[in-house]
Amino acid sequence: MDPDKDKMTNLQEFIAGTLPTDGESFLRMEAVLEKTLTRINIKLRFNAIKEKDYTIQYKDNVSSKSWKIFTHVPAPSADRNYSIVLDLTNQSGNRIFRVITPKQP
Repeated sequence: MDPDKDKMTNLQEFIAGTLPTDGESFLRMEAVLEKTLTRINIKLRFNAIKEKDYTIQYKDNVSSKSWKIFTHVPAPSADRNYSIVLDLTNQSGNRIFRVITPKQP
């Protein structure tokens, strides 16, 4: 069931701590590219919900079936924006990231 049409079921929204009646309230991670003359960074950010822990996962290509753990994000004591900056200056290829909750082993 997805009454707010955000492509997350009510159960997924309950697990993520988002509002199942608000189409703008769902777990999502944004990526912002930051370029300077000497560096290429990407900032990954998402809204971390109070008492929810997270795992940021990645895979090196879209056809790969398995996700690898990049990092764990502990549960905050209050809702907050979480961000991490990655230096891509010497990276090749395309890495894909996602955020999931609860934290995966």
